[in-house]
Amino acid sequence: DAGLDHRTRVERALATDDAFPPTPPEEDSSYPRWAREFHRRFPAESQVILLSPLCSQRSRFLVRQLRGYGHPVTIISPDPTTDRTVGQRLARLERRLLIEALRETGVRVIDWGPEEELGVAIGRGDARWSQ
Repeated sequence: DAGLDHRTRVERALATDDAFPPTPPEEDSSYPRWAREFHRRFPAESQVILLSPLCSQRSRFLVRQLRGYGHPVTIISPDPTTDRTVGQRLARLERRLLIEALRETGVRVIDWGPEEELGVAIGRGDARWSQ
């Protein structure tokens, strides 16, 4: 089964390749190196699906790097924000503004709510992009 073989290769790469360390980098300087390595290993037309809550500008920088190499990027963004306090509402607003900024540059962002099934969020995104 081709799908199973693909899954096995992905799981092996995630478990053993230095490009996917088990802990996040301590500083953003690894992003350019990671993007270059990704581009070296995969053709420019390779689609990148990034899973990120989009709670910081770091993802925006990585997306810019990948798109600069010609990789189309789609972001699946689980929403971890709440609105119980002023600080939480501010974090929610900052995330919303980041999503809008990414979409304005042509990046597909699936904003995935905490009570929503992933398939529903993807369907909503497909409807948005087909308009």
